[in-house]
Amino acid sequence: MVADVRFMTSRERRFMGGCHCGAVRFEVVLDLRARVESCMCAMCVKSGVRAVWVPEQAFELGSGMDYLRDYRFGSGAVHHYFCERCGVRSFTEAADGEGYCVNLACLDEVQGVFLERPSSRSAGVATHVHG
Repeated sequence: MVADVRFMTSRERRFMGGCHCGAVRFEVVLDLRARVESCMCAMCVKSGVRAVWVPEQAFELGSGMDYLRDYRFGSGAVHHYFCERCGVRSFTEAADGEGYCVNLACLDEVQGVFLERPSSRSAGVATHVHG
């Protein structure tokens, strides 16, 4: 189970999310003022992912492990998971167990991601999540 609601700060909120077909479902606790990344790796640029990195304890895969496939490239340091049924990349996982990168477009209740400024190719885009 992800963070107990009794220990969440006022800036944190629990979200449910998943892939397009519904086979992959997850729960995540996000800090609503967390930095949203527009990763500039070749994979994320091609798919337009806007994401937030969260620690391992803030993420829980609810269902769909059997539908997830792992794509790695370059150093292989990141597991780029995607649903084998619909192809959607809901999240990635650092190979070293450092945490998860959640694709904000896959959250059920996010109303918007507002871009504040463009960034360098490696730093991403600073934004806020509004749920």
